[in-house]
Amino acid sequence: MALAAQEMSEFGDHELSPIESDDEEDHGVKSSCVDIWEDTDCLTLLKGGVLLDAVDFEESKRIRKRANNYCWKEQKFFFKALLVPKPEERVSLVRWMHEDLGHFGEQRTLAEIRRRYFWHN
Repeated sequence: MALAAQEMSEFGDHELSPIESDDEEDHGVKSSCVDIWEDTDCLTLLKGGVLLDAVDFEESKRIRKRANNYCWKEQKFFFKALLVPKPEERVSLVRWMHEDLGHFGEQRTLAEIRRRYFWHN
């Protein structure tokens, strides 16, 4: 949930602590560098229910493991019961939540975001 450097000053310079999860991203697997929205093989599996034939066995295991915690419903991704917003929507989402809550502090805003949404880092 890291914000762009120019946006960080508006919300403070604090690094957000990661949400503990069963997602393999937390365990240092290859996908830790790739947002779920950018993991095209995982997207293909979640949206269509099939893996591409060109995927090797190890990559297939990674994709299936990652896909276990996500679902694709109504053109949206969910991690367990939490909505996974597109990367380009996240900064505006943080702003909107901050304003919607009545301009409360950073911790309250982050707590409410974590209650409703999920994204790694």
